[in-house]
Amino acid sequence: MFGLVGAGVTGALLGACTTPTPAAGPTSAVATGATAAPAKPAGTTAPAAPAAAPTAAAGPRSGGTLVAGWEEDAANLDPTKLLCAHESRIAELYSDTLWEQFGDSTDAAPGLATKWEPSADGLTWNITLRPNVKFQDGTPADADAIKWNFDRWLDPNHPFYDGPYGLLSYYLGAIQGVEKTTDTSLRITLSKLDATFTSNMLVPYTAPVSPTSVQKMGKQQAGITPVATGAYQVTEWQKGVRIVLKRNDAFWGDKGHLDQIIIKPIVENAQRLSQLQSGDADLVVAMSPEFIPAIQSDPKLQLLQSPGMHIWWIVLNMHEEPMKKKEVRQALNYAVNKEAIVNQILRGAAVITPGPMLPNSYGTDPSIKPYPYDPKKAKDMLAAAGYPNGFTTKFWVPESGSGMIAPKEIAQVVQANLKDIGVQADIVTQEWTSYVHDWGQTGLDKDGKPFYGMAEMSWNFTAADPAFWLNPNVRTDAQAPKAFNGSFYSNAQVDDLLTKANATIDRDARGLLFQQAQKIMVDDCPWIFTFSANNIAAASQRVKGVVLNPNPSLIRLNTAYLTT
Repeated sequence: MFGLVGAGVTGALLGACTTPTPAAGPTSAVATGATAAPAKPAGTTAPAAPAAAPTAAAGPRSGGTLVAGWEEDAANLDPTKLLCAHESRIAELYSDTLWEQFGDSTDAAPGLATKWEPSADGLTWNITLRPNVKFQDGTPADADAIKWNFDRWLDPNHPFYDGPYGLLSYYLGAIQGVEKTTDTSLRITLSKLDATFTSNMLVPYTAPVSPTSVQKMGKQQAGITPVATGAYQVTEWQKGVRIVLKRNDAFWGDKGHLDQIIIKPIVENAQRLSQLQSGDADLVVAMSPEFIPAIQSDPKLQLLQSPGMHIWWIVLNMHEEPMKKKEVRQALNYAVNKEAIVNQILRGAAVITPGPMLPNSYGTDPSIKPYPYDPKKAKDMLAAAGYPNGFTTKFWVPESGSGMIAPKEIAQVVQANLKDIGVQADIVTQEWTSYVHDWGQTGLDKDGKPFYGMAEMSWNFTAADPAFWLNPNVRTDAQAPKAFNGSFYSNAQVDDLLTKANATIDRDARGLLFQQAQKIMVDDCPWIFTFSANNIAAASQRVKGVVLNPNPSLIRLNTAYLTT
């Protein structure tokens, strides 16, 4: 999902990128790939003078309207209330964060801030803001305005507080306060050392909006037509029909080529492709890999694909009697044919994950291999666990959703695999927005009792830092409704390792902590571990300059243009 991104939380980008890489900005220790241990958390390496915004690829034509097909409609457009990746992807068009990702890079680069530097103990961050930036209503995006935005979700007594704030509060819970130091500078104080701070600040939930606009419109309207600082501005939202964004000609960076972008919610993959083929859409995102052959065989279309920062799994409800036994959970991992899912449904556009981690990535133990497909072993393990005839459970499945990728089709394969070992998994489908909401409120339980035995989930992330998806999904303090641990998994050793990782700046030492947590979780099997998928989108041949980023929640259409 995050995509998903939420408790009530939340959390396909595209095309060959011809945009020059922006000036190097700060990166988290994890994102940089550096192996040297810093003496303190990494700050920016950008010059004190404002760094230039990324230069958009020059197009032969400016103007026109691009119609984009999204996998879902938004639930709210107030950045602080974003729920899933499809909303975050929109927010990246109309808003900015203090530091951002540009082009096809996952490194953090100057956005509304040109510089951010930590104190020696890592508990204070001094932020230098880009001068003369205006919100889309012409009011200044200065230190007062940025502080107001932090205060409105940090302070329950703020007149425009509208909590709960889901993952915004969870990811950035270490922020103790924000103070203005000059008109163009701020100081952020943390209550504890947080190695994830710089990467978590990339999430679009932190994007500031105009205080004046919120005060004029009120909280509800501010979630419909937010006024921020981005390259495009939301002018209209007909729920279930379209969101219209017009070019912001006063944007602080390079202006967009397009006059207007229209985002249409088209839930079904096949319908999104059909609208692209008919010309009713110019661009479609979050496509299932099963449609790759159809896209490639159509001369009017282009396939946009890139490896993605994404992980997909099936949670197992620790409150349900069969799932309480580790041997049962391990058996289910042996029972599911992940290779068939990746090769047949996902057309090879994914890789099987070694437990809850990405393969060949930071924090992953290379000696740990995925559970092999072994239905005989799975059946023997069930019998040894006291279930020689299997059992029946409810399998909760979204109808679509951010990062979910063929959820119903995969559920049917899993259901058939489990039937082979005597487990009857009764599929219960639900529309994505309500699915995520219910998950964030009660997890897989209802009325305080186990209701679903298993359920599908995925996560998109801004940085390939395991803390980004492990913390909100496996820690004991992340159990719904606090965050997104809907399976109610709890392991004191894992909690301790993740807590230590959050407070460890040394990259190598931190990676070893994640590897230890991975080893424990692979044995515990709180999930049926599955795959990490590519970003897949498609566009008309007349669409150029669309940028694919490994972060599935990011697509910068200010570089896009139409040739006709």
